[in-house]
Amino acid sequence: MTDKDKGEIGPTSLNDTIQAAISEALKMCARLSADAKKCAAAWEVVAALQEEATASPPKPSPKTAFEAYCEAYPNAIECQFRED
Repeated sequence: MTDKDKGEIGPTSLNDTIQAAISEALKMCARLSADAKKCAAAWEVVAALQEEATASPPKPSPKTAFEAYCEAYPNAIECQFRED
């Protein structure tokens, strides 16, 4: 089962979903007239997905190996930072 099947959409898959929706909207509008209800609905889906992408708080970046090392060994000399 994929993340999309579970209803979980992460940053990468949300961007992929948006791109797929844009592609689908372009295809739909090319087949139908630009003012067709189905065409408008397809672009509404794109707008809703883009809104969701901007409303979602960014996930914190994973710790670097150095940050993990300094957390494990806070007294290591390379982890001692002085801010004067």
